[in-house]
Amino acid sequence: MLNIITALKIEAKPIIKHFNLKPTNNIYQNKYINLIITGSGKIKCAINTALLLNKFKYPSLNIGIAGSNKYDINKGFYIHKITDFESGFDYYPDFFKEESEELTTISKPNKYFSLVDMEASGFFEAAYKFLNIEEIVLYKIISDTTKNPLKKELIPSLIKSHIQIIEELLDTFSTLEDNTIDKLLNEAQSKMKLTATQKIQLKQILTLYKIKNIPFPIFKELKKKGQPILIGTASIEKSELLSKMLKKEKIPHHVLNAKNHEQEGEIIKNAGAKGAVTIATNMAGRGVDIKVSDEVKSLGGLYIIGTERHESRRIDNQLRGRAGRQGDPGETRFFLSLEDDLLRLFGSDRIKKMMDMMNIPEDEPITHKMVSKALENAQRRVEQQNFQIRKRLLEYDEVYNVQRKVI
Repeated sequence: MLNIITALKIEAKPIIKHFNLKPTNNIYQNKYINLIITGSGKIKCAINTALLLNKFKYPSLNIGIAGSNKYDINKGFYIHKITDFESGFDYYPDFFKEESEELTTISKPNKYFSLVDMEASGFFEAAYKFLNIEEIVLYKIISDTTKNPLKKELIPSLIKSHIQIIEELLDTFSTLEDNTIDKLLNEAQSKMKLTATQKIQLKQILTLYKIKNIPFPIFKELKKKGQPILIGTASIEKSELLSKMLKKEKIPHHVLNAKNHEQEGEIIKNAGAKGAVTIATNMAGRGVDIKVSDEVKSLGGLYIIGTERHESRRIDNQLRGRAGRQGDPGETRFFLSLEDDLLRLFGSDRIKKMMDMMNIPEDEPITHKMVSKALENAQRRVEQQNFQIRKRLLEYDEVYNVQRKVI
């Protein structure tokens, strides 16, 4: 099920028609969708969003038009940050994809920003009282710019041209309706006395569940586009765990983890092919030169996904270096958690304090510059410790050499 919140009836009309929604007490419905028209402005949006969610507590999408001083008309964006212009409060939706932007909510349509509307902050604040943050989605379509004023007659066609966003969200959230896993894990954590091994196994399950619900939409989006993907993992164990989850999602892929030496050449050869998905450990992926065709270059080149940041910045940079070689296009994105070994041991407490100070929700992706700097500092501390260990080892070795000569 999916709730859809629009401000204007003219925005809702193409959605109502496409999904054949029927009116029931000011809510338009079918078997899978509940849609409400809130009226213009953040206060009306907040009130009516709360009324809808009080009846139907399902993942919710606020879709509608927005103004821009930067982008062209009909450009659509998921929203990863909302700033309320009047209050100065920031909100951080946790569901967004590669094509995402920051949005400013204002009370009167008299200012332009990169992206601006009149409802988003009200929608988010109301929805957050009922839903988990990953169930709150905003998608905005540019309808007017500083050079091109709003033409209301164009709004239905703008919404209609992005109707596939709703279909994709229906598919995505349908996988989350069964909350059996959450209940079992919460019960295990609260009632069972787990051994160290069992805690590790439970952590693996939690990690896999997180992987299932966050990176996979990106995989599917890139696969649909045809852009090849290289996924870097820190260990053979993690590469095999991720491979199991990809198989479960029916995503074809290859694993390069130094266990299949006879197949490595063929895997590397095809890793840059259109639509290819390859999982590689640090050692297996080291020194690999992945070739991409002109067609793949036009799609954006090789897309690198890191499942965690490593102790050494050099290893991270080696992974990044698989893409964009010799002037080719390419992209890199790392997924992190405060439970990752690097952050847990060296930077977790400090980063948590930063996130609390910035009022960032628990599940917000770590994208702030201050957090990134703290992460680099954690890596630097590890590198310094490793350097001191090697230095001390060489000093001991020198002492042994002197003793050998004396003897």
